[in-house]
Amino acid sequence: MEEIRQKLETKSGFLYALSMPTPTGGAGQELTCYVGGPDLEVLEKYAKEGAEILRRSETATDIDTSCRSAKPRIRVLPERALLKNMGLPVSAIGLSLVGYFDGVEAGTFKVGVNTFDIRVKMQPKDGVDQLQELPAVSMGGKTVAMNALASMKSSPVAISLMRQDKERSAWIYANSAPGRSMDDMMRVLRQKLAPRLPRNYQLVFTGQAEMMNEGAMDFVMVLVTAVFLTFLVIAAIMESLSRPFLVMFTVPLGFVGLFTMLYLTGTLLSMVGMLGAIMMIGIVVNNAILIMDETASLTAGGMKTHDAMMQAAENKFRPILMTSIASVIGMLPMAFGRGIGYEIRSSCGIGVVGGLFFAMLLTLYFIPALFYVCNKNR
Repeated sequence: MEEIRQKLETKSGFLYALSMPTPTGGAGQELTCYVGGPDLEVLEKYAKEGAEILRRSETATDIDTSCRSAKPRIRVLPERALLKNMGLPVSAIGLSLVGYFDGVEAGTFKVGVNTFDIRVKMQPKDGVDQLQELPAVSMGGKTVAMNALASMKSSPVAISLMRQDKERSAWIYANSAPGRSMDDMMRVLRQKLAPRLPRNYQLVFTGQAEMMNEGAMDFVMVLVTAVFLTFLVIAAIMESLSRPFLVMFTVPLGFVGLFTMLYLTGTLLSMVGMLGAIMMIGIVVNNAILIMDETASLTAGGMKTHDAMMQAAENKFRPILMTSIASVIGMLPMAFGRGIGYEIRSSCGIGVVGGLFFAMLLTLYFIPALFYVCNKNR
């Protein structure tokens, strides 16, 4: 897309918009939102303002709106009083206009079983001034021009009228600029466009933005469920309700590594990255489980509690290091691989690699220290 932008920037005199294909078919920009309300002119005004706000904020590219230049409309208004005095019907003007633009059906022509309409139509001319001289009626063998029997007014008219949820709407489309996210574009519009809207007008985000908001709420629920189920599994394995609390403290350590790695690499957290965070919960607790299980075995053999923890950390250092390195290496192709669709996978891979690596280092120090605070040396 960036290569295409660079080539199109050298051109002028046309509109263009770039969009990525969607999994369900068709194509669409990252950000799709609309201003909804009753008046079309007001909607187009604020849609154009929204596009300009995004352009000045430098958070978006490929900015476009549903607003297009209106086409001219010519209204022919018969002078009814004049026509009545002349004894002419208003339909005479209408018939003349229909005959000029569309033609009048004068009969049919039949060939075998096929029938064709015969339409009589005036010879068209270029330009709108021809309507002024268009013959309207014939009186006494002389034609009367249209401008003598009717007035004409030209006014612009919208070429399309879009509706969403049974109300008129004007749409804004955009893709995120390099180094920016869809959340940045949404925040700019909420802060600078939404407060300007008059009463009975609203700014609504749809498409990927709507899915992102719904996905974020679902992610919180899934995260809580994953942590709770992991706790129950560990409690069942250890046959204890106190020691699993220490084990679960590795989960925040994993998230520290996840967000740190995403920040250092400049990678945005996507929905796939959120799924990777859920998956990481079940992996990072393994290191703490090894230490806590070894500690329980040593204390059962008569060793003091604090000494058992130190010995367990030393005994399990190599297994923790080996399993963590194996997990990290296994995620490297997803994190740094370059292929079709790598932008979607990289958020998951990079986040999980950072979470596993940081959890491996911090678990060896944080869990024993926390164990010392929470347990007496018996």
